Amino acid sequence: MKVIGIDIGAANTKGVLFDKEKKEIIDYQILPTEFQPQKVSQIIIEKLNKNNYPIITTGVGRNLIENKASITEITAIAKGINFLLPEVRTIIDIGGEDIKIIKIDNKGKVIDFVMNDRCASGTGRFFSNLTKSLGISFEEFNKKVLEYKNPSLISHLCVVMVESEVLSKIYQGENLSDVLFGVCLAVAKRIVSLAQGIKIEKNIALTGGGAKNLGLKRALEILLGEKLNIPKEPLIVAALGAALFYQNG
Repeated sequence: MKVIGIDIGAANTKGVLFDKEKKEIIDYQILPTEFQPQKVSQIIIEKLNKNNYPIITTGVGRNLIENKASITEITAIAKGINFLLPEVRTIIDIGGEDIKIIKIDNKGKVIDFVMNDRCASGTGRFFSNLTKSLGISFEEFNKKVLEYKNPSLISHLCVVMVESEVLSKIYQGENLSDVLFGVCLAVAKRIVSLAQGIKIEKNIALTGGGAKNLGLKRALEILLGEKLNIPKEPLIVAALGAALFYQNG
């Protein structure tokens, strides 16, 4: 039996076609949500669902697809990571609009979690706005940020204020790479602080679009003192988890 998991996120919508018997991902799709979650979800379903497979949804827009089963994103991420990286016990998920830190057991059951959904600092939108204000692509950001030597001290993490602070430091002659990595360190410190409430356990996975931010990954590894585990495609973890959950349905 094949199942489709759909994760309707603020930045991207993801779909995974999963084979229950073979326990493997057959195909997946990722498209920008672009404020059209229902339309984009339907496009993904049409690409993956050639034989009327059952569908289960997750993500912030999980209830937008009518008459489909759904689960919370926290549960979906936990199940997806447990399938891909069974040794992981803590997940740091950095999405387009929020940050989640989830502790799980060896079966992928959620033990505890904390979530930052009141402030955009550190999310995909935060870094997207930053790169736009600097006139660089995300690929350029990833290249520049790892060339740092003396990270700048960033005092603001408000989406608006950090842009002003970054530009001010650059105009004052500070190296762009140092400023960019300084931002990543400041964000990583906030994430680690957020996680204190649930006491991070090794091994740690990084998922969501934030897992593709090389500067943020490096900063978190420095602060946490260990290498982070990243799935081959960190954006589809929740969609996979939704499909896996259907096995109990």
